[in-house]
Amino acid sequence: MNDAKTLLSSEDRAADLRTFDRLIENLLSSSPLFGWRRVQQPGYSWAPAVDIRETDADFIAYVALPGLEKEDVSLEVKENMLVVSGRMKPLGSDEDTWLRRELPRGDFYRAFELPANVQADKVKASMRGGVLEIRLGKAEEARPRKVVID
Repeated sequence: MNDAKTLLSSEDRAADLRTFDRLIENLLSSSPLFGWRRVQQPGYSWAPAVDIRETDADFIAYVALPGLEKEDVSLEVKENMLVVSGRMKPLGSDEDTWLRRELPRGDFYRAFELPANVQADKVKASMRGGVLEIRLGKAEEARPRKVVID
């Protein structure tokens, strides 16, 4: 059946696919996608994914920064905030012929308010395998203590 009303041309299908791609991208733009997400902070183009856990002695944050070295990352504690920022250099150039570009590139930024019981002067960080590990030591009075029952 070659009814022109029921068949779309390849140009129409391509336009529909581009529209669908934009719709999905807009739908997911504020949610983590493959370990990163777009950020609404002016001047920054993306935010790395972060996992945070708590132990008796520390809060530990793991920041996904694949392909980056520690020299590409800035870590600051200021005004009761932990700020991770830096720049992901793009692979190749914009003049190259790209079929799809989904890897994050450009400046990134994440900030977290520190709990009152964190010792800001004792923050430690290390980076291995594209994961930045940040250890935020708890103040001694915030750590759990075993109480002896009389």
